[in-house]
Amino acid sequence: MDSSRCKAMPPSGASRERLGWQDALAAAETNDRLWFVITPNMDYVPAPPAGVLEVVMREDFRYGIVDPIQWPQVYMPGHEYLCAIMRPKPNSAELGALWWTPREEKHFEKLEGTTIKTLGLLKPFSISPLLDLLDRMSALTHDLERDQRNVVSSKLLDLECKMCHAGDRLRSFPCTFRDAAMQVRLAQRYWLMCRAYLDFYGTYMCTGSRNNPLNIGLMGAFTTDPGVVQTLFEAGIPVWWLRQDPATLGRILVVRFTKLQHPVNICVATGPDHGHVLHRGLIGPKHFDIIAHAGHTYHDVSRAPLLVVESRGGYPPALSQQQYKQAVGPMCSEGGGDEPASRDGDTERVDGGHTSRAGHGNIRGGSRGRPQARGRKPYWSTNKFLEIEHEWMPPAITPWRRAMDAVDRARVGRPTVPPWSYWVPDPGLFLRAHKERAEHYVMTWLCLRSGWMYMLRLKDAERDFLYGDTGRQDRDETTRNAQRARQIMHVFRRAFEVEDVDMDPSVPPVWFSRQYPTIPASVCPQIIWEIHELGFRQELSALHRLLVPMRDQGQLEDKEERREDLSERVFPDRWPKCPQSIYKSGAIATNMSAEEIVGREEELARTYIQTFYDESGRAPIIPRAFPWTAEGLA
Repeated sequence: MDSSRCKAMPPSGASRERLGWQDALAAAETNDRLWFVITPNMDYVPAPPAGVLEVVMREDFRYGIVDPIQWPQVYMPGHEYLCAIMRPKPNSAELGALWWTPREEKHFEKLEGTTIKTLGLLKPFSISPLLDLLDRMSALTHDLERDQRNVVSSKLLDLECKMCHAGDRLRSFPCTFRDAAMQVRLAQRYWLMCRAYLDFYGTYMCTGSRNNPLNIGLMGAFTTDPGVVQTLFEAGIPVWWLRQDPATLGRILVVRFTKLQHPVNICVATGPDHGHVLHRGLIGPKHFDIIAHAGHTYHDVSRAPLLVVESRGGYPPALSQQQYKQAVGPMCSEGGGDEPASRDGDTERVDGGHTSRAGHGNIRGGSRGRPQARGRKPYWSTNKFLEIEHEWMPPAITPWRRAMDAVDRARVGRPTVPPWSYWVPDPGLFLRAHKERAEHYVMTWLCLRSGWMYMLRLKDAERDFLYGDTGRQDRDETTRNAQRARQIMHVFRRAFEVEDVDMDPSVPPVWFSRQYPTIPASVCPQIIWEIHELGFRQELSALHRLLVPMRDQGQLEDKEERREDLSERVFPDRWPKCPQSIYKSGAIATNMSAEEIVGREEELARTYIQTFYDESGRAPIIPRAFPWTAEGLA
């Protein structure tokens, strides 16, 4: 760069005032000598993150020089407000929590009485300053929305919602320390983005705002657009102008030439995913989207299959009617009776033995209603469309119970062999067992619950694990039970190390902040209710993902957010073959009669249950009414 062609002038206060947006308080040349960078309002020039970049999580769970909360980025349409992100103030008494880093030995408390020993929560005292900031930002956003301020948009509300979700996960969702640290970073990131959005559009970009005082506490931005340079310069936001023609330096005022400043206190060490590249390409909107969403899923749990019917291969392909009849024909001919053969499996041993499934195992002949031969262990019907009469079963919701009874099991919709597995244990496992074994099941579920919810689903493992070693003294390594324990540990290794699994916790399990050495009879219905609720939500999400595949362009997280928005409404209205009476009807309103509301709910439930059966080959887990006790929540 030839500085002799420039009009150099001394850096004085008077000269700074005479500088225009096109002049340079400082100028520097890039290392490849292809660009020079000038700034009309800052006295230094940071190294621009230009060219092909890689987005990689670093050891501090941020993303280094490409992270907009750590280093100035290129000004991008749709992400303009990122230039107004605050620079780090880790020593600030009020805002220091936004740059706080948790330490496992000091801030993380592991759960007791759980099968997975590495799960826990950050201690309340450590996250309370951050959560207070989140709560105040959320309240401010909703106050502005209530006052109908122009600054509030769907984008701001989306950022606020994600910020609150991250805070809720920090408060109540047990996970590994690495995942807890990721959620801290996510909460901090979305707070900074919310604040930047409010400041950028509510202060710096207000109509008629010109010649604002410079705020050197903002991150600023790089740009090649002179219009953006002028806009940010007048708004008082740091800006650096990337230019390629050196001849322009002869026509502007340059106070001083300097060298590029490279990041000093930004972590570049490899992070917990061992240098996995989340995105490689030119800097732009996609790179910003990846960074904003990369922490939205948990690091460790993302190594396990989430909401997939099978851990390998995804959803099984559809079968023709001829293939389906060939698959279930032997069942129909051997099963006897008038009831159509269930793709769910016809019988299940009470003692935890083999469960027959369509296309799998030994299909026994004879009718389910036929008396058992003397000397054999009894069988219970596992027609999962039927109501189970049990003291632990929560009350049925009448429209859903009617819809379950009305399902057409003779239809051949989209049969699959084998039927779908379960995301959470089938509640029938608890209710069809003998009392002693059912109590074992419930106790083992409470020990496993945090890890199970963390994993969301472990394929075909729930039945083996629920019997577990609770109340069992036999630890002989050669026994079948010990072999089963080792197999379960192998299953959990998809997300945890073997040493992280404790088959026999020494401390009683905790359920909703209460420790239970034994399970009171009044609590069991509420535990079964929660299992129904978890199963229903996971199965609804899986079916919606299958029927509405979101093939349009966009990030996976964006698609899932749009899918959640759709399913929050009347969920079958975008499904194939949805009845016109559903997708053409208006929303359920409070001014409708009770009979009309119940009728609408039953129609929705009937459509969901029939569609689920046609696609999955088994009965769905449906919601139940909460089993209130005389004292309320047990």
